[in-house]
Amino acid sequence: MNMKFEGARKKSLHQQQQQQHRRSSKSTRQSRNEKRNIKATIVQVRKEMAEIGKTQSCIREGQKEVREKYKKMQREREQLRKETEAISKQGASIQLGLKLMLALQISKARAQLDSALADQLLQSLRFF
Repeated sequence: MNMKFEGARKKSLHQQQQQQHRRSSKSTRQSRNEKRNIKATIVQVRKEMAEIGKTQSCIREGQKEVREKYKKMQREREQLRKETEAISKQGASIQLGLKLMLALQISKARAQLDSALADQLLQSLRFF
């Protein structure tokens, strides 16, 4: 009976060793697969990071262009403001000159006792 027990025990030990070997080779396969998966994931992440870097570079370039266009528009706006101001001043000067000319003509018409012309010129002066 002792022999049977030893044989069964040896058989059981042998089976346990085989199972451990299967487990260890299985875990080795799993660990290799996991390493491959991790490496593939790292490669994929690096590719995505490179794409993100390119996208960010394009965005920065676009922002730079927009800033330059905005500055150009600001300069043009300032130039137009200055030109408008100059035209306005010039228009005011011309209007003042015309008023002076009318006033002189009114004065001349009154000096010549031409009240009809003086009244007509006075009406024109009121429109300015």
